[in-house]
Amino acid sequence: MNDRFPLSRKLLIKVCNNKRIKRNNVFKGIAELGKSTIGWFYGFKLHIVINDKGEILNFMITTGIKNNMKNNLLSMSDKILLRKRSVIETVNDELKNICQIKHSRHRSFANFIPNLIGGLIAYSFFPKKPSIAYQNVNSIQIAAF
Repeated sequence: MNDRFPLSRKLLIKVCNNKRIKRNNVFKGIAELGKSTIGWFYGFKLHIVINDKGEILNFMITTGIKNNMKNNLLSMSDKILLRKRSVIETVNDELKNICQIKHSRHRSFANFIPNLIGGLIAYSFFPKKPSIAYQNVNSIQIAAF
């Protein structure tokens, strides 16, 4: 497994519609209200790290409030790879729509976790995953296609 170019992204998992936050008893005390670029939500964040072949290297589930993003200067290779954000967005889309990890029909927390883990396992068995084609040039430059 090549984890030379890891990409990370978070996926919001709403447990209910915003109108029903006060009436939701299933995730009371577990899920939290959080804010994203698209607005407020009640639920969790799934942070995933993938490699250049689209394989999941690591994941972490946090509540909605956790915010650990720091501003750092990026190297040139990181800036080139940032253009390839569509790869991890495609992984997020496949996890949401094909593996169905994002829905608000859970009736218990004990059902939510196996569904989430099962979706991640199902994705790992996909024969074709989104990937980045790259080649090293002069061993100090990177060309991303």
